[in-house]
Amino acid sequence: MKIMLDAHGGDFGIETTVTGAIEAANDLKDDTIILIGPEKEIWNFLHEKFSFPDNIEIINATDNIEMHESPTLSIKKKVNSSIVKGFNYLKNDDVDAFVSCGNTGAVMTGAFTIVGRIKGIQRPAISTYFPTKSE
Repeated sequence: MKIMLDAHGGDFGIETTVTGAIEAANDLKDDTIILIGPEKEIWNFLHEKFSFPDNIEIINATDNIEMHESPTLSIKKKVNSSIVKGFNYLKNDDVDAFVSCGNTGAVMTGAFTIVGRIKGIQRPAISTYFPTKSE
C-alpha cells in the first residue's frame, strides 16, 4: 500500500508529521510512506534526526495553504500545494490513501472537487480519533 502524507499540514510543522511518518514506516515495512511537502525542509529534518527508512519517499510541493486562507480559492490557485498535489495523486490511483492535517476546508474542498464523490455519498466525511478512559 502507498500512503501519502501531507508533511506541510498540521499545527506543528513538518517535525510532527515527519516524525510520525518515520514511526509508521518502521511499523509498516511492507508499505510505502510518501511525504509530500517542501522537499528541502523534509530532507534537512530527516538527515538531522533520523536514519532514512527504505520505505519512505519524498515528493516536492512548494505551495502551502495556510489555515486562514479561503479553501476554494486556495485549491484553485495553489496547484503546487501538498493538498492539491496529494489529491491529484489519489485521483490518478498513484497512491492508495492521502492524509492531511492541513486547512480542513481546503482538504474537504479538494476531496470533493479533485477526487470527487463515491456514488451515493453526498459529502466527504471528517474522521477523528476519540480518546477513551482506557486509551
